[in-house]
Amino acid sequence: MSAGRAFARLKPPFTAFVLLLSAVSIRLAGAPATNLLVPPQDAFALRRIELLPPPATVPLVPVRFPVAWPVARVVDIGTTPGRVWIDARGWRQTNGTGGKIWVFAPSANRLDPLRGRLEPYDAVDLEVRRDGVWIGLDGGVAAVDPATMVLDTYAAPQGLTTTDVLGLATAGSRLMAISRAGVLYGLNANSRSWSRAGDTSAHNLRRLAPWQLFAGSGEWMLLVGPEQILGRHQAAAEFEEMRAKQWGALPSVDPPRWTSIAGDGDGGFWIGSDLGLHFVLPETGSMEHRIAPRGPTVPGGLRSATPSGFRPAPAAYDMARTRVAEEIRDRMRARARLAKLATELGTRLDPVTPTTRLPGGVRALKADGPFLWVASQVGTNTGRTDLLLLHMASRKWVARVAVPAVVTSIAVDEENVWMGCDLTRGVVSPPVLAVSRKPLMNTPPARWVPDEIPALELGNRLASLSVHERAVMAFFAGDAAKVTELLDGHYDDAESLFLLAFANEVPGNAPDPRRAERLQALHEKYPASTYAEATRSLVPKTVPAEAVVPAVVEPKPDAEVPPLERLFKRRDLDGNGKIDEMELRDWRGPDADMKDFDKNGDGVLDLAEFEAVLKAGGRGQ
Repeated sequence: MSAGRAFARLKPPFTAFVLLLSAVSIRLAGAPATNLLVPPQDAFALRRIELLPPPATVPLVPVRFPVAWPVARVVDIGTTPGRVWIDARGWRQTNGTGGKIWVFAPSANRLDPLRGRLEPYDAVDLEVRRDGVWIGLDGGVAAVDPATMVLDTYAAPQGLTTTDVLGLATAGSRLMAISRAGVLYGLNANSRSWSRAGDTSAHNLRRLAPWQLFAGSGEWMLLVGPEQILGRHQAAAEFEEMRAKQWGALPSVDPPRWTSIAGDGDGGFWIGSDLGLHFVLPETGSMEHRIAPRGPTVPGGLRSATPSGFRPAPAAYDMARTRVAEEIRDRMRARARLAKLATELGTRLDPVTPTTRLPGGVRALKADGPFLWVASQVGTNTGRTDLLLLHMASRKWVARVAVPAVVTSIAVDEENVWMGCDLTRGVVSPPVLAVSRKPLMNTPPARWVPDEIPALELGNRLASLSVHERAVMAFFAGDAAKVTELLDGHYDDAESLFLLAFANEVPGNAPDPRRAERLQALHEKYPASTYAEATRSLVPKTVPAEAVVPAVVEPKPDAEVPPLERLFKRRDLDGNGKIDEMELRDWRGPDADMKDFDKNGDGVLDLAEFEAVLKAGGRGQ
């Protein structure tokens, strides 16, 4: 029988399946390539500036868990003499806030689960004290004597009426517990019962989000929420709020996402966030911020794995270009919002120029006498961590270890630094890693590096960047004159034309009369670039470039601007007198389509079209 007849006799479902496979847009590598099938390049390419000494060469020792109990994330970790206490969440646990307690004995290399009355509950926090290991649970609090492994539990009959414990902390010599709703409890002197010690209802009536972090330091406690920070002395009757104006100078339009907290033992607190490292002294209300530079680079490529022997479909390249173009728009929206915030505050907010040696956002913290262990993300590489040692009093960096894992918790003992890892971020690593502590602590003070970066050192580091990298940095730092100095008349590639076109397009700057000319050149010379794709709606097809050059007019004081124009100005983030597609989506949401509102087809909204949107029910506030 011929192959054709055999194929014709196949059942219809199988025939459809074969036809579907033949139609899949993935071709063998032997197929001829075309010039159009090229992955997009990185946009706003800017290398991370290395400001710390090279990492120490020390071995990382893993702690392995049973194969039958795979770990997804280590929630918390602590140490007592001869034991490491690990709060680990398994992949099979549905509760995302806590995990199961494991006890590791390094001398015997033995790991065992903590069995008994705790097994039905999820552990959410560990507090190691001289009187034992205290464990916050989703049903109360438990205490374990490390010497005898005797377990005591505390719940409503002992005065602890919450079943939603956020964390435990020591203030003075008293153990405190707080719920996610902000109800505070203190352990009584007999260590057998708890008393309610107040709540935060006077502060978070308008903010219903639960509290996130809780810690003690000396005689003080600190409670951290999404938009609030409260401090309280252990002898005081209520919490006091750290005023929100203290956060106004951060170079970010979004509030920090808090990750970790550690007390310095003397009433001060270190807080980690995705922005960097913060220090709070609740007694005086003072704050320090060490904000890691934000990388503006949009990664290119296809961002998808291709099996060996196959070539990605043409649609994969189109999707990659669309993704890069959309992320370019996102960067521009964030730049415009930050510039607007800077104008309102009357200060310069620079998110890219380094002001600290921190390589990235902070994931975990642990105080160790006069030192602070800091787990920091390495730039935009979410799969790597730098374990850093900071001398708190001098604000100097002592040591550094490169860790190929996502470290989210830290504990120390006399011999080792123990790191708990998060395996849900797509990085394969052991759940717990240990590194020898003494070689790092013994770094001579002469080799410690101050966190402050001298101007000469920073200038030398910036000088090592390429012209395009310096132009990207100046662009996102809001230095339009520097962008023009570096690129105008020297470069006419797609990125240079884009940077020159939009360098002045921020609130507070006069419109650039050459913007339309540069955009036209970008689309004529590099129509397939992601920069052209990101600005497609800004270059009308039927209107000559000369016709869209905006007239330079003197801005009116807000008191003289009619209400409609004032609303229009509020939505015109870059101040060019038009609302483009990026600004429209920022106003009406990511699904807004310019075609639904652009009546004259010029790719932007003018004042008359904006008024029509408002009359049709648009949000003007």
